[in-house]
Amino acid sequence: MGRFKGAYCTATANAILSAAAAIRTGVSDHALVVGLETRNDTTLAGFHGMQLLAQKNMRPFDRQRDGLVLGEGCGVMLLSKCESDDPGVLLQGGASNCDTFSISASNPDGSTIAAVMADALDRSGIAPSDIQAIKAHGTATPLNDVGEAAGMRRAFDNVPPFFSLKAALGHTLGSCGVMETLLVAAALPEGRLPASAGFSEPDPGLGVVPMSKLLAVGPGHYLLNFFGFGGNNSSLIIRYQV
Repeated sequence: MGRFKGAYCTATANAILSAAAAIRTGVSDHALVVGLETRNDTTLAGFHGMQLLAQKNMRPFDRQRDGLVLGEGCGVMLLSKCESDDPGVLLQGGASNCDTFSISASNPDGSTIAAVMADALDRSGIAPSDIQAIKAHGTATPLNDVGEAAGMRRAFDNVPPFFSLKAALGHTLGSCGVMETLLVAAALPEGRLPASAGFSEPDPGLGVVPMSKLLAVGPGHYLLNFFGFGGNNSSLIIRYQV
Protein backbone atom coordinates (compact mmCIF):
# COMPACT_ATOMS: atom_id res chain seq x y z
CA MET A 1 0.00 0.00 0.00
CA GLY A 2 1.31 3.45 -0.85
CA ARG A 3 0.15 7.04 -0.79
CA PHE A 4 0.13 8.81 -4.16
CA LYS A 5 0.03 12.59 -4.09
CA GLY A 6 -0.92 15.16 -6.71
CA ALA A 7 -3.12 13.35 -9.23
CA TYR A 8 -5.94 12.87 -6.75
CA CYS A 9 -8.55 11.22 -8.95
CA THR A 10 -6.03 8.80 -10.46
CA ALA A 11 -4.20 8.00 -7.20
CA THR A 12 -5.35 4.43 -6.70
CA ALA A 13 -5.49 3.65 -10.42
CA ASN A 14 -1.79 4.53 -10.46
CA ALA A 15 -1.31 2.47 -7.30
CA ILE A 16 -2.84 -0.54 -9.10
CA LEU A 17 -0.35 -0.06 -11.95
CA SER A 18 2.55 0.13 -9.45
CA ALA A 19 1.33 -2.95 -7.62
CA ALA A 20 1.06 -4.89 -10.88
CA ALA A 21 4.60 -3.82 -11.82
CA ALA A 22 5.91 -5.10 -8.47
CA ILE A 23 4.34 -8.49 -9.15
CA ARG A 24 5.47 -8.60 -12.78
CA THR A 25 9.09 -7.83 -11.87
CA GLY A 26 9.20 -10.42 -9.10
CA VAL A 27 9.33 -8.02 -6.15
CA SER A 28 6.30 -9.73 -4.64
CA ASP A 29 3.72 -12.39 -5.47
CA HIS A 30 0.94 -10.31 -3.91
CA ALA A 31 0.14 -6.63 -3.49
CA LEU A 32 -2.59 -4.91 -1.48
CA VAL A 33 -4.02 -1.63 -2.78
CA VAL A 34 -6.28 0.37 -0.46
CA GLY A 35 -8.32 3.39 -1.50
CA LEU A 36 -10.03 5.53 1.14
CA GLU A 37 -11.94 8.78 0.71
CA THR A 38 -13.77 10.50 3.57
CA ARG A 39 -15.43 13.88 4.00
CA ASN A 40 -12.97 16.74 3.77
CA ASP A 41 -14.24 20.31 4.10
CA THR A 42 -11.16 21.74 2.38
CA THR A 43 -11.76 19.53 -0.65
CA LEU A 44 -15.43 20.49 -0.68
CA ALA A 45 -14.56 24.18 -0.51
CA GLY A 46 -12.05 23.77 -3.33
CA PHE A 47 -14.56 22.19 -5.72
CA HIS A 48 -17.12 24.80 -4.72
CA GLY A 49 -14.63 27.56 -5.47
CA MET A 50 -14.01 26.12 -8.94
CA GLN A 51 -17.79 25.96 -9.52
CA LEU A 52 -17.58 22.22 -10.24
CA LEU A 53 -20.33 21.03 -7.86
CA ALA A 54 -23.70 19.99 -9.27
CA GLN A 55 -26.81 21.82 -8.14
CA LYS A 56 -28.61 18.50 -7.61
CA ASN A 57 -27.50 15.24 -9.23
CA MET A 58 -24.55 14.15 -11.34
CA ARG A 59 -25.38 13.60 -15.02
CA PRO A 60 -22.24 12.34 -16.83
CA PHE A 61 -22.25 12.98 -20.60
CA ASP A 62 -25.74 14.46 -20.35
CA ARG A 63 -26.68 17.67 -22.12
CA GLN A 64 -27.83 19.16 -18.80
CA ARG A 65 -24.77 18.14 -16.76
CA ASP A 66 -23.59 20.85 -14.39
CA GLY A 67 -20.95 19.30 -12.17
CA LEU A 68 -20.13 16.56 -9.71
CA VAL A 69 -21.20 15.31 -6.30
CA LEU A 70 -18.43 14.24 -3.94
CA GLY A 71 -18.59 10.74 -2.49
CA GLU A 72 -17.00 8.73 0.28
CA GLY A 73 -15.89 5.13 0.34
CA CYS A 74 -13.19 2.55 0.89
CA GLY A 75 -12.04 -0.20 -1.44
CA VAL A 76 -9.41 -2.89 -0.89
CA MET A 77 -7.92 -4.88 -3.73
CA LEU A 78 -5.53 -7.83 -3.51
CA LEU A 79 -3.53 -8.47 -6.66
CA SER A 80 -1.79 -11.84 -6.96
CA LYS A 81 0.59 -13.49 -9.38
CA CYS A 82 -1.25 -15.77 -11.79
CA GLU A 83 -0.98 -17.59 -15.08
CA SER A 84 -2.29 -15.94 -18.25
CA ASP A 85 -4.92 -18.65 -18.75
CA ASP A 86 -6.28 -18.60 -15.19
CA PRO A 87 -10.05 -17.98 -15.04
CA GLY A 88 -11.50 -14.85 -13.52
CA VAL A 89 -10.80 -11.13 -13.88
CA LEU A 90 -7.16 -10.33 -14.65
CA LEU A 91 -5.33 -7.03 -15.02
CA GLN A 92 -4.06 -7.18 -18.60
CA GLY A 93 -2.16 -3.91 -18.50
CA GLY A 94 -2.46 -0.15 -18.36
CA ALA A 95 -0.74 3.19 -18.73
CA SER A 96 -0.49 6.64 -17.18
CA ASN A 97 0.49 9.98 -18.68
CA CYS A 98 0.28 13.66 -17.87
CA ASP A 99 -0.10 16.94 -19.75
CA THR A 100 0.21 20.55 -18.65
CA PHE A 101 -2.89 22.02 -20.25
CA SER A 102 -4.52 22.97 -16.95
CA ILE A 103 -4.12 22.56 -13.20
CA SER A 104 -7.52 20.88 -13.03
CA ALA A 105 -8.10 19.08 -16.35
CA SER A 106 -6.57 17.38 -19.35
CA ASN A 107 -6.59 18.98 -22.79
CA PRO A 108 -10.26 19.15 -23.92
CA ASP A 109 -9.26 18.19 -27.46
CA GLY A 110 -8.81 14.66 -26.12
CA SER A 111 -5.26 14.24 -27.39
CA THR A 112 -3.60 13.13 -24.14
CA ILE A 113 -6.63 11.06 -23.13
CA ALA A 114 -6.49 9.26 -26.47
CA ALA A 115 -2.74 8.79 -26.03
CA VAL A 116 -3.05 7.08 -22.64
CA MET A 117 -5.73 4.73 -23.97
CA ALA A 118 -3.57 3.90 -27.00
CA ASP A 119 -0.58 3.30 -24.72
CA ALA A 120 -2.63 1.02 -22.46
CA LEU A 121 -3.80 -0.98 -25.49
CA ASP A 122 -0.27 -1.26 -26.82
CA ARG A 123 1.16 -2.35 -23.45
CA SER A 124 -1.61 -4.93 -23.19
CA GLY A 125 -0.95 -6.29 -26.67
CA ILE A 126 -4.47 -5.76 -27.96
CA ALA A 127 -6.21 -3.64 -30.61
CA PRO A 128 -8.95 -1.04 -30.06
CA SER A 129 -11.45 -3.42 -31.63
CA ASP A 130 -10.77 -5.94 -28.83
CA ILE A 131 -12.37 -3.68 -26.19
CA GLN A 132 -15.89 -4.85 -25.31
CA ALA A 133 -16.88 -1.82 -23.21
CA ILE A 134 -15.42 1.21 -21.42
CA LYS A 135 -15.85 2.32 -17.83
CA ALA A 136 -15.55 6.07 -18.36
CA HIS A 137 -14.26 8.52 -15.76
CA GLY A 138 -17.40 10.59 -16.38
CA THR A 139 -17.34 13.37 -13.78
CA ALA A 140 -20.28 15.29 -15.34
CA THR A 141 -18.24 18.50 -15.43
CA PRO A 142 -18.47 20.28 -18.77
CA LEU A 143 -14.73 20.27 -19.57
CA ASN A 144 -13.94 16.73 -18.41
CA ASP A 145 -16.75 15.09 -20.33
CA VAL A 146 -15.80 17.04 -23.47
CA GLY A 147 -12.19 15.89 -23.22
CA GLU A 148 -13.07 12.28 -22.48
CA ALA A 149 -15.58 12.11 -25.33
CA ALA A 150 -13.03 13.62 -27.72
CA GLY A 151 -10.39 11.17 -26.52
CA MET A 152 -12.63 8.16 -27.11
CA ARG A 153 -13.47 9.39 -30.61
CA ARG A 154 -9.76 9.77 -31.37
CA ALA A 155 -8.80 6.36 -29.95
CA PHE A 156 -11.58 4.27 -31.53
CA ASP A 157 -12.97 4.14 -35.05
CA ASN A 158 -16.19 2.96 -33.42
CA VAL A 159 -16.48 3.91 -29.75
CA PRO A 160 -17.44 0.82 -27.69
CA PRO A 161 -20.39 0.93 -25.30
CA PHE A 162 -19.42 3.03 -22.28
CA PHE A 163 -20.80 4.06 -18.91
CA SER A 164 -19.95 6.06 -15.80
CA LEU A 165 -20.48 4.93 -12.20
CA LYS A 166 -20.08 8.29 -10.48
CA ALA A 167 -23.72 9.37 -10.49
CA ALA A 168 -24.42 6.27 -8.38
CA LEU A 169 -21.37 6.51 -6.08
CA GLY A 170 -20.45 10.17 -6.10
CA HIS A 171 -16.94 11.10 -7.12
CA THR A 172 -14.83 9.27 -4.57
CA LEU A 173 -11.63 11.00 -5.73
CA GLY A 174 -8.60 9.15 -4.32
CA SER A 175 -10.60 5.97 -3.83
CA CYS A 176 -12.29 5.75 -7.22
CA GLY A 177 -9.49 3.82 -8.92
CA VAL A 178 -9.92 0.86 -6.58
CA MET A 179 -13.66 1.14 -5.95
CA GLU A 180 -14.74 1.45 -9.58
CA THR A 181 -12.35 -1.28 -10.73
CA LEU A 182 -13.71 -3.64 -8.08
CA LEU A 183 -17.31 -2.90 -9.07
CA VAL A 184 -16.63 -3.64 -12.75
CA ALA A 185 -14.72 -6.79 -11.81
CA ALA A 186 -17.70 -7.93 -9.71
CA ALA A 187 -20.20 -7.18 -12.50
CA LEU A 188 -18.44 -9.11 -15.28
CA PRO A 189 -19.02 -12.62 -13.84
CA GLU A 190 -22.70 -11.65 -13.51
CA GLY A 191 -22.76 -11.20 -17.29
CA ARG A 192 -23.88 -7.58 -17.39
CA LEU A 193 -22.64 -4.02 -16.98
CA PRO A 194 -24.84 -1.19 -15.67
CA ALA A 195 -26.40 1.64 -17.60
CA SER A 196 -24.64 4.97 -17.19
CA ALA A 197 -26.17 6.37 -14.02
CA GLY A 198 -27.66 9.86 -14.19
CA PHE A 199 -27.87 10.00 -17.98
CA SER A 200 -31.08 10.93 -19.81
CA GLU A 201 -30.44 13.47 -22.59
CA PRO A 202 -27.70 13.12 -25.25
CA ASP A 203 -25.36 16.05 -25.84
CA PRO A 204 -24.87 16.51 -29.61
CA GLY A 205 -21.65 18.40 -28.94
CA LEU A 206 -19.96 15.31 -27.47
CA GLY A 207 -20.47 13.05 -30.47
CA VAL A 208 -20.93 9.99 -28.23
CA VAL A 209 -23.77 8.64 -26.10
CA PRO A 210 -23.29 6.48 -22.98
CA MET A 211 -25.23 3.28 -22.28
CA SER A 212 -28.84 3.90 -21.27
CA LYS A 213 -29.61 0.27 -20.36
CA LEU A 214 -27.87 -2.82 -19.02
CA LEU A 215 -25.34 -4.38 -21.37
CA ALA A 216 -25.02 -8.16 -21.58
CA VAL A 217 -21.32 -9.05 -21.60
CA GLY A 218 -19.06 -12.07 -21.64
CA PRO A 219 -15.36 -12.94 -21.68
CA GLY A 220 -13.11 -10.33 -23.23
CA HIS A 221 -11.23 -7.08 -22.60
CA TYR A 222 -12.58 -4.00 -20.85
CA LEU A 223 -11.08 -0.51 -20.55
CA LEU A 224 -11.31 1.56 -17.36
CA ASN A 225 -10.49 5.28 -17.45
CA PHE A 226 -9.44 7.61 -14.63
CA PHE A 227 -8.47 11.25 -15.15
CA GLY A 228 -7.20 13.61 -12.47
CA PHE A 229 -6.07 17.09 -11.57
CA GLY A 230 -2.93 18.33 -13.25
CA GLY A 231 -3.84 16.48 -16.42
CA ASN A 232 -2.85 13.07 -15.09
CA ASN A 233 -4.57 10.31 -17.07
CA SER A 234 -4.67 6.59 -16.31
CA SER A 235 -6.22 3.71 -18.22
CA LEU A 236 -6.46 0.12 -17.02
CA ILE A 237 -7.36 -2.90 -19.15
CA ILE A 238 -8.86 -5.93 -17.49
CA ARG A 239 -9.62 -9.30 -19.05
CA TYR A 240 -12.45 -11.55 -17.99
CA GLN A 241 -12.10 -15.22 -18.88
CA VAL A 242 -13.86 -18.40 -17.85
